[in-house]
Amino acid sequence: MPPRTVVARRGGVPPARRDFLLIALILIVIDAVAALLLIYVYYPPRREEALARARGQLALLARDRQNEIEGWVAERLADAELTASLLSANGIDARASDLLDHYLHAYRYESTAILGDDGALLLRRGSDKTDLPTIAAFVRQVPAKRGAWIDFRRTAKGEPKILTACRLTGSRPAAVVFVFDPYDYIYPLFNTVTVASRTGETVLIGLYGEWGVALSPYRFGSAPPMTVRAKIPPGLAAQQVARGEQSIRMVDRRGMPIIGVVKVIPRTPWVVFAKIDEAEAVEGAVEESMRLGEMFAFGSLMLAMTAFAILRSRRVYQMRAAEEAVRHLSARVLRVQDETQRRIARELHETVAQSLAGLRMNLGMMQPTEIVADSIEIVDTAMNEVRTMSYLLHPPMIDQAGLITALRWYLEGFQQRSGIATTLNAPDDLGRLSRSLETSVFRIVQESLTNVQRHSGSAAARVAVQRDGDRLSIEIADEGHGLPPALRDDSSALLAAGVGIAGINERVHELRGEMNIRSSDAGTTLTVTLPIAAQA
Repeated sequence: MPPRTVVARRGGVPPARRDFLLIALILIVIDAVAALLLIYVYYPPRREEALARARGQLALLARDRQNEIEGWVAERLADAELTASLLSANGIDARASDLLDHYLHAYRYESTAILGDDGALLLRRGSDKTDLPTIAAFVRQVPAKRGAWIDFRRTAKGEPKILTACRLTGSRPAAVVFVFDPYDYIYPLFNTVTVASRTGETVLIGLYGEWGVALSPYRFGSAPPMTVRAKIPPGLAAQQVARGEQSIRMVDRRGMPIIGVVKVIPRTPWVVFAKIDEAEAVEGAVEESMRLGEMFAFGSLMLAMTAFAILRSRRVYQMRAAEEAVRHLSARVLRVQDETQRRIARELHETVAQSLAGLRMNLGMMQPTEIVADSIEIVDTAMNEVRTMSYLLHPPMIDQAGLITALRWYLEGFQQRSGIATTLNAPDDLGRLSRSLETSVFRIVQESLTNVQRHSGSAAARVAVQRDGDRLSIEIADEGHGLPPALRDDSSALLAAGVGIAGINERVHELRGEMNIRSSDAGTTLTVTLPIAAQA
């Protein structure tokens, strides 16, 4: 038998597969670390910042409602107290009827009446059909020396009414009562939506012992007023009286976590409750974290691909070069996260532009050849591109020469780049404004003209800047085909359609200004009005 040759096989995983598994492990570790950083380090503070901003906006909204209702309540209480004082002095005679008629027609009450302590009706004016037992029960709850009192009541038919009563002084105890229909003022006030929000709303709540009753209808839902009630946290009413404002987090009747702000209406058991779904409040933080997560994933993928090339290489020089590329790539990913537009513009101007200028000077001193001439042309083109990019990120002439000069420069460049005929109507003596206001106006014009170029199909655009006292108005108009019909009358859909209009709206909101968009088939006009004094 011939001898057999035994070939020894190398055990273990093949090199290519081992490299692949190693890279996969590295990718998993990097993604896991990035996910942990996002979940436990980056996202929580962004979430709290978003909730704090939402609470601030809710507080402003609740304060507006509080001021309007507080003034209205003060007028109703004053009417009752003044009427009670006059009737106490003059008695319940023929003139009392004229006085009640006066208040009935002058202040839009449904009815006015005078009742005795026994619930007997002494005098009544108006067309209101509120049942007498409801009015009498309300009067019995008004202390003789307390003054006027106001609150909601439901009639026997379940209709909500606002009753104001005040005791009369004299030999025959009595009280004057005013009846008001909440559908005439209070409910329309709460149905008015002043912020672009899918879930935000304000509700008037009555605090009665341990129960909270929704006195006004909810924006979302069909439950009639004064039919929805829920237990309130112990001591909440006392906290409201002591602090005047309370921020709360809870789960609402829909089972959704919400945040809200409560404002007290003095001399009433009422509070204004402004709320929004927590999910909507933190949407921005979630999207920001998701974008950062995508950047981490892309960076880790690039790192993994580079590492795979390194591990497959058998030469030390190539391995060191690949490791250096990985370090540079990692540093670039970190810089992209931290750098701002202002820093990028400054770096472009102070480093790249200066280096190109030095290269241009060196080329100019060389022996003239066709290659040198081509190189000079390439350098000149690069210098123009860098200068344009730097100026678009942050034009230094805003700080040096002011807003109008910067706008004229930008419109000239925009017309050359886009081919859209652009005009500027602005006074030469506008004067210098605050740095933040000038920058914001420039960004508004820049973003608006970008939208004109991308979406309008217009051949011309007009920009006008005017100053009227302590107000600054900016108008950008085009002659394009206008916004889509579905967006022209829907501000929420318009803001959600893209980041351009939403970004302008956010700038205007932060500067406490106003924005108006008019659009038709003949073009679109954006008008922004900003206060000057507040930004000084």
